[in-house]
Amino acid sequence: ISIISLISFFGTTSARETSDNYKTFFVTGEVSGDRLGAWYLQQLKQEHPAVSCTAIGGSYLQKEGAQLKNNSSELAIGAVSIRKFLTHVPTMRTIFKNIKNYINEDNFNEVVLIDCPLVNLRLAKHIKKKHPKIKITYIAPPEMWLGGTWRIHKTLKKYCDDVIVIYPFEKDWYAQKGFETTFKGYPFYKTFVPYFDFHKNKSNAIAFLIGSRKSEIETSIPIFTKTINNLHKQYPNLEFVIPVAHNFSIDEIKQKFNIGIDKIHFIQDDHVKNQTLAQCCLAVTVPGTATLELALLKTPTIITYKAPLFTYWLAKSIIKTKYVGLPNLLLKKEICKELIQKNCTEEKIMEEIQKIYLCFLEKNKQDSYQRLLDDLEPIRT
Repeated sequence: ISIISLISFFGTTSARETSDNYKTFFVTGEVSGDRLGAWYLQQLKQEHPAVSCTAIGGSYLQKEGAQLKNNSSELAIGAVSIRKFLTHVPTMRTIFKNIKNYINEDNFNEVVLIDCPLVNLRLAKHIKKKHPKIKITYIAPPEMWLGGTWRIHKTLKKYCDDVIVIYPFEKDWYAQKGFETTFKGYPFYKTFVPYFDFHKNKSNAIAFLIGSRKSEIETSIPIFTKTINNLHKQYPNLEFVIPVAHNFSIDEIKQKFNIGIDKIHFIQDDHVKNQTLAQCCLAVTVPGTATLELALLKTPTIITYKAPLFTYWLAKSIIKTKYVGLPNLLLKKEICKELIQKNCTEEKIMEEIQKIYLCFLEKNKQDSYQRLLDDLEPIRT
C-alpha cells in the first residue's frame, strides 16, 4: 500500500495523545459487534475517564465517541457463495493491512477485537508478536462450542490477555479446555429490562427481522415478501413490523421489499423497535442475537435460514449442535421453531405462523398462546 493511500485512509492528524490518556483501537465486523464495542467502551470509561477510541465500527461506537476509520460493514461477509467470498477477500486484506500499519505507528494501550474471527484472530497474533505490551481483549470469540475447537482456543490463550464471553455456558466450556475467560453478564440484558412488561399488551402485528448483513437481507427479503403478501390476503387487518439495522436506510429496505401494503411499518429507532417487538404477537427472523432478544421480550419466534448450498454444506460439516437459535441452544430444547435450508419455504413458514397466530386470535386457544410466552421466561432468568 502506498504512503499516499495510507495518508488518505488514516488522515494526516497524528493519533498520539497525552500520556494520561488511555488509547484504544476497536475492530468490529458487523452491527452486533458494533453494539458490543459500544457496551465495552462504556465499561472502559468507568475505569479510564480519559479513554480515547479509534475504531473499525459503526453508529453505536460513534455515538460513544469513537473516531471511525472504516465502517464495520466492510468486514461483514455472512453466508455467501464461494464466488462472493473470494471477491470480498481483497477488500478484507487491504483493511487488514491498514489496521496493522495504524497500530504499528501509534501507541495504543489496548486493542479490542470483537467477533469477526477471519480478521481478528490474525490481528491478535500479529499485534502480540510485534507489540507484546499492548493489552489485547477479545470479545465474543468464535463459537467453537458449535463444532469443535480447531485449535482456535490455543490462539486466543496465547495472544489475548482477556477473552470476554457473552453467554454463561461459554465460561464453563473454556474452563474445560484449561482457559480462563471473563463473563460480565449478557451485555444487552439491561437494555431490554424497561420493555419486559410490554408483552402483556400483545397487538395484532407480526415482525419480520431480515438481518443486518447484506447477504442475509438478499436471502430473507424475497421469501418474507411472499409470506407477507399471503398473510395480508388471508388477514387484511394484520399489521407487519420490519426493523431496519442502522447500517441500512429505511428507504433502501423499502425499495428492496417493493410491496404495496400500507400496513407495513419500517422502524429503526431502538426504543420504538424494542417496545414494538415486545408487543408483536409473533416474529419471524434469521438466526443471530435477535433470536435471544426476542425471547427476552417474550415474543414467540420462528427462526428461518437458507444459505448457498456449498456454504450450508460446509456449516453442516462443522456445526455439531442440534439447534442454531440461541434460545434453543441455551435451554437445550426447541422453544423457537427452526426452519432451516430445505425447510425454509414460504409454505412451511406460513404453516408455522398460522399455528401461533391462530392461538393468539382464538379465545379458546389463549392458554396455548400463554404457554408459548411462559416457555420464554427461563431465558430472562
